[in-house]
Amino acid sequence: MGLLQKINAVWQKIGVVQRALLVAMVMACAITAALLTKWASAPDMTLLYGDLPLEQIDQIAGKLQDQDVKYELRRGGQSIYVPSGKVLELRARLAGEGLPSGGEGGYKLFDNEKIGVSPLVQSMNYTRAMQDELARTISMIDGVQAARVHIVRPEQTIFTNNAKQATASVSLRLKPGWRMTNASIAAITNLVANATDGLKPENVTIVDTQGRLLSGNTSANGVISGANTFLDYKQRVEQEIAAKVQDMLDMVLGPGRASIKVSAKLDMSSETVQTKKYEKGEPVEETINSTSTIKEGTIGAEGTVKSPGSTDKQETIENKYLVPETVTQKTDVPGKILSISVAAVVDLSVAAATATEGSGETTAAKLMAVTDVEEIIRNAVGPDLLLDDKALTVKDVAFHKPIIAAAESDMGYEKLSRYIEIARQSSMGILAVCALAALKIFAGARRKAGLETAALAPAGGGEGWALLPAGQGEMNTQVTMRNQITTALQKNPEQVKQLFASWLSEDK
Repeated sequence: MGLLQKINAVWQKIGVVQRALLVAMVMACAITAALLTKWASAPDMTLLYGDLPLEQIDQIAGKLQDQDVKYELRRGGQSIYVPSGKVLELRARLAGEGLPSGGEGGYKLFDNEKIGVSPLVQSMNYTRAMQDELARTISMIDGVQAARVHIVRPEQTIFTNNAKQATASVSLRLKPGWRMTNASIAAITNLVANATDGLKPENVTIVDTQGRLLSGNTSANGVISGANTFLDYKQRVEQEIAAKVQDMLDMVLGPGRASIKVSAKLDMSSETVQTKKYEKGEPVEETINSTSTIKEGTIGAEGTVKSPGSTDKQETIENKYLVPETVTQKTDVPGKILSISVAAVVDLSVAAATATEGSGETTAAKLMAVTDVEEIIRNAVGPDLLLDDKALTVKDVAFHKPIIAAAESDMGYEKLSRYIEIARQSSMGILAVCALAALKIFAGARRKAGLETAALAPAGGGEGWALLPAGQGEMNTQVTMRNQITTALQKNPEQVKQLFASWLSEDK
């Protein structure tokens, strides 16, 4: 009997459910083998360049197509992936062709300058080169992804005395979640001002892609500038205090179990008080002024003295004192924190719940009491800033964790790639399991066919009743068949029934 005949015999012996299961496993094995072959032949893609403008990606993709290199665009078309074995080679080739150029020509504009260019064009090219070089330098600062610089230099003529001053505008694209410090903003301002002739730092305006004014002309509108400085300082104070409290609660409760909001009341007024204090003087010089007055006597006719003469002497003493003077000058710096109010929402619940003995109520366990959280926040902020109990509010609420958001976040390319890699590693196991299941079905079918043959065999152990010995008479044949059928019906009636049904179907 050939292999196909054996398979056909086994196929006839199994049931409908087993046939469907066997067909499904064969199809699963075929599909898994095809996918495994495709995954095995697919190259491992690695990032070539990321976070580039679309025009740069288009140029690089064109070069890769000319070189017949397979590539993939991901992350909204701003990142390009190539086979991992060709990354270094492709980077070297593209760098030799000036890609990626970063969108800035810089002083390369003068490399191929033609002869006979007008002074106006030369001035414009010089301004463009300065803008590109400054943008490239600013992009090297930590937190800046990209930068653009616009410089306006007024035309200098001999007929005007009051020439306009040069101005500059800088637009920054920051990293996600990044916030520029005042030191970085001042550094960019002075960098642009010192690199451009006739440009003062106060004429440099810096903005970001979110439309926030980071630095500007303070003399243009003092009210707007002061409001912007106050809001910026207020936000920084609130964020610093909130971050300090958030870090402490995250260490105790775990991440994602506390939300802190802080509101600060600030005093932005500046006051200078000067106090003078005089103390008891010390004698330095003493002056005595003496005045003498002489009165002459009177003499009578006879030569007698009527009144004798006298001398009147007066003395005046003048003292000079050094008076000590103490001058005290006190200046209140603007930005004093008057008070702080904190609102906190925490999740103090534990996953497991404990049942109260003797009652059907369940009480959820808590990580700590709300009063403990209030004490932690009060000590972290400072008791002098939280003036009363109403300034601190803590609520214990179970946080809502939506399942849909988690499911949508799992659709990222990185997680999808991880799942594909897991499927690739487990494909051989799937093939092995399907093969073992198919062998088990075939073995069960063969065992069932053997049992049917054994059940219909004679009791004495001869050959099967279908292979009756030749040369016997018709009576002996009928008796022998009757005995065999009777024995089979007594031992295995169900199998005999199935056998008769199969005969009837074959006759039809």
